Amino acid sequence: RHMKGWSIVLTALLISGLVSLTGTIMMTDYYGAGVLMVLTFYFFRGRKWWCLLGQFLALFWINVYLLGSLYYPVKLFGMELEIVQQGFALFALGLIWLYQGRQGAHSKEFQYFCYAFYPVHIAVLVLLSALL
Repeated sequence: RHMKGWSIVLTALLISGLVSLTGTIMMTDYYGAGVLMVLTFYFFRGRKWWCLLGQFLALFWINVYLLGSLYYPVKLFGMELEIVQQGFALFALGLIWLYQGRQGAHSKEFQYFCYAFYPVHIAVLVLLSALL
């Protein structure tokens, strides 16, 4: 509460760097980049245009530059392009931005379907790979 201006920004950057380094050392999911993704949604929370732009730009930097190691060659309008696989994660932002903070209607059947979906689809993929 007593800090103002650039001291807040510098403190946030320092803490973000330390927490990201800790995430890398502790080998969390996506290492330090995963921690930075969570911090991005924390620092740019809200529905103002600059919050949404900040989320997009920060997640673009994290997904394309920090995590972008697998490229897909694409030919578009006669040009050869390389698309970063992790960049497709940015499409999830649209769904995240549509969330209104309320739980939707659901039933017990849908709840059990959601619980069963992951292990069942993994089992189906294992069976398909065994057959092929």
